[in-house]
Amino acid sequence: MAKKKAEFLADSEIKPHGNAKDIDWEVLDALLLTDPTKVYCCNYLNCSDTHMDNQVKAKFGLTFTEYKELRLQDVVTSIKASMIKEAQSGDVSAGKYVLSNIGDWKDKSEVKNDTTNKNIEITYEEYLKTLESN
Repeated sequence: MAKKKAEFLADSEIKPHGNAKDIDWEVLDALLLTDPTKVYCCNYLNCSDTHMDNQVKAKFGLTFTEYKELRLQDVVTSIKASMIKEAQSGDVSAGKYVLSNIGDWKDKSEVKNDTTNKNIEITYEEYLKTLESN
């Protein structure tokens, strides 16, 4: 599964520039799929946050946060595409997910009952007529 994730990430739009070394990019990319903090990634890869920043900047010309957001966006886009395919194949749950989370469809609409300032004014004669008719 890690290899499949790495292949997916290899097809990303992020283009390397420069010669960044020391960071295991496959491991970092796999970590970034879980939306970790930079501190967690640095601890896991046994490097300082400055080293992480410098390596990401040298390889991609991005800050760590920008790089992480792009990697997460790859995952979100892939999941949305998968859900759309499932919905189109007839999966009702996927259809509801797609309509409610990608579109603006709501499962139930909320009806608000506003009873404030709804006084009915009638004359005394009108009131007597209603009593006589009942």
